[in-house]
Amino acid sequence: MSYGAIISDFHYTIINEDEIVFWEELTKDILNHCYLPPSPLIAMRISKGKEELEALGNDYRNGKLESNKFYTKFNEIVLEGTDIDNINRFVKKYADESQKKLQNHLLDYISISKAHFKGIISTGYKKAIRNVLGIYEQVFNRIDANTITFMTDYNKQFDKKPKDSIRIVNGFHLSVNKHKGEHLEDLRKENKIKGKIVVIGDSEEDESMYQQPGVIPVVSNLATDDFKQKCAKLYTAEILENQKDFGMFLDKISKNYD
Repeated sequence: MSYGAIISDFHYTIINEDEIVFWEELTKDILNHCYLPPSPLIAMRISKGKEELEALGNDYRNGKLESNKFYTKFNEIVLEGTDIDNINRFVKKYADESQKKLQNHLLDYISISKAHFKGIISTGYKKAIRNVLGIYEQVFNRIDANTITFMTDYNKQFDKKPKDSIRIVNGFHLSVNKHKGEHLEDLRKENKIKGKIVVIGDSEEDESMYQQPGVIPVVSNLATDDFKQKCAKLYTAEILENQKDFGMFLDKISKNYD
């Protein structure tokens, strides 16, 4: 039986960048372009909490802080109450810059592979991922990632009409983080995927997918050496040293499973 699907992480797998970069740059952008109400209040909030956010971001990036703790504070300081137009405007600018960091060869190998189903399971912001992918978005049958939620009580807090509440951000909602393995199983069942599933990841958050039955684990060339060594030992994972390795790996397993 051949491999039936390829599921990839996004940051440090499809793109040479971590997810925190988006939120750091968004924070700067909101602070520099606060012209949509109630932006002056948010600008003051960000200015006061800037140093705390930088410290928390570094801790999260270095694995010293859980994602939910970082995003709880980030929502409180930056996102809560901002107009979605502030974020949408930045997403476009961010996508234009970040497309230069895509691993195009890896994406091409996924595109031409024999897999019947191709997906992304990421802890990043879904809209940003889709915009960064550009034309490559059509390669994937499904993208599971985190989303932004909106306020329902905006009019009470900022004295606006209820119809405006859909535009006002409540925060970044974590539906995908430590639950990647669960998302993979749901995706397998919902899409009736048959055969092995090739899973490409780069961090501890991807290990719950590696542990699922019928998975062929692959570690991104952008992962740390420590993570590569760990996964080679624990999961007998295929370790990529460059993007072209993935193409050769797919050729090898196609022969093994066909």
